Formats: sequence, C-alpha cells, structure tokens
Amino acid sequence: MYNEIYCKQISMRLAELVAEVRQSSASNLHSINVHAENFFRAFLNQLFGWRLSNANAIEPNAAGVDLLYRGGAGDLVVQVSSTTTHEKIQKSLEKSARFPGAHFLFLAIDDHLPNYQKGFEKHGLVFDQKKKILVTPRLVCGGVTR
Repeated sequence: MYNEIYCKQISMRLAELVAEVRQSSASNLHSINVHAENFFRAFLNQLFGWRLSNANAIEPNAAGVDLLYRGGAGDLVVQVSSTTTHEKIQKSLEKSARFPGAHFLFLAIDDHLPNYQKGFEKHGLVFDQKKKILVTPRLVCGGVTR
C-alpha cells in the first residue's frame, strides 16, 4: 500500500521536473539541466544503491558522460539529457567509448521517447536500447537494473 503511494508521489514529482526542464529549455535556459544531473546522481544512488559521481568532478567538461561509476562490478556510464534524438544518444555512446565494457544508461528527462527505427552502434559498451534508454517517470515503478 505505502509502496504504491510512494511510487505515485515520486512519479508525480519527477513529472514536475520534466515539465520544468521542458519549459526552461523552450526559453533557452539550460542551467536546470546541470542541477538535474546532480539530482539524478543522488536519486539513483539512493534508489539503487549505486555510487555514481558527477563526471565533471572527475574530468572537467566530460563529454558525453554526466554520471560515472568506476569500480568492482564494472563501470557504469549515465547520460542525463532532455534531448532524446537518435543522434544525441548515438553521440553519447561514441563519446563514452573511452570506457570500454562499461554499462551505458541514457536517462531522458522527458515523459516519452521517439520510436527509434534504427539501432545504435554500441562502441564497446554494454547497452540494450529497449532497457537502457529510460524516461524519467519509469525510474521508480518501472525500474531499471544494472
């Protein structure tokens, strides 16, 4: 019972974040995306017990990588973006290729995804486009696994 209530409340707040990011982007104000990266770092760490770091703290202006875990169970690379085009995801995969064998997760700050007609070149990363491209509201009750 409480689990369902919590899922609904968290999903609702995530939907509000999506709306705010969308509105800010429409006004060409992108600083909220940086705040969203830090929010999702803490949120994913708490939700899944991960130990992600903001990639910019490790490598200033880290291209194609927003959140990063390097360690025992294998590397995890997360791109957080409000842009969900095929081109954006493909470029993120290309830029993340410097972490060969890492698991790649694309977290879309959006409530829907386009239907990607083409597949993605993985560039040596562990990536399943059906499971590892997530829209924000699916994080809580839809779940994600490493």
